[in-house]
Amino acid sequence: MVMQANPALLILCLHLSYAQVTEKISLNQGGNFVNPSGHLVLFHGFNSVYKKPPFYNALDGQDHRLGYYKQWGFNVVRLGVLWHPTMPTQGTINETYLDHIEQQVDKFSEYGIYVILDMHQDSLSTMFGSYDAIPKWLLESFPQPLWFLRYPWPHSKNASGDWEGYTTYACQKAFQCIYDNEKNAWGYWGDFWETVARRFKDKVNVLGYELMNEPFAGNIFTNPLRAIPGKL
Repeated sequence: MVMQANPALLILCLHLSYAQVTEKISLNQGGNFVNPSGHLVLFHGFNSVYKKPPFYNALDGQDHRLGYYKQWGFNVVRLGVLWHPTMPTQGTINETYLDHIEQQVDKFSEYGIYVILDMHQDSLSTMFGSYDAIPKWLLESFPQPLWFLRYPWPHSKNASGDWEGYTTYACQKAFQCIYDNEKNAWGYWGDFWETVARRFKDKVNVLGYELMNEPFAGNIFTNPLRAIPGKL
């Protein structure tokens, strides 16, 4: 008699074979990741940053995909938690979005995968040819460039990718406004991170937080020295 395997049972068995995260990882004095026994922990991981609505990748929460990640030796993920979908309007927190992020964090834990929560951005916003990572309501509240310096200057057409947006005067001015705390930008940024940290502080598999992905130097049109690391 030929026996047929039950696919659902196979998935369940594979799932049970992966150890859930139970150990909190910390940093030693040398800046290395160590487990509670003091042993060095090495990580091999991947990015999960979804740059369009709903700003999370539901596929990364599915058992079959997580099973592949473990087979490939992944034990950490850099998971995007974006400022714009968390605070879509001034003074509001989108708890539903954070619920989805938390569900993914918990699912990664089931498969022994640690998480770095990443406030991802590239050129800040759709206002500069990218995607909405930073709240548009905040960017729109900043002092705007003079009409002849507005996006996409110095280019003659809109940016064709995330990195090209960084080279526009309008994007650089917006970064500088954030750094100069225009319109209480740091206060809102702090509110974002306080909200995220409070929600995830007790998650054993959360390694830490990436405060901002690839922040630009600021407005180098008005001060080119900002482009030189350590000068300002």
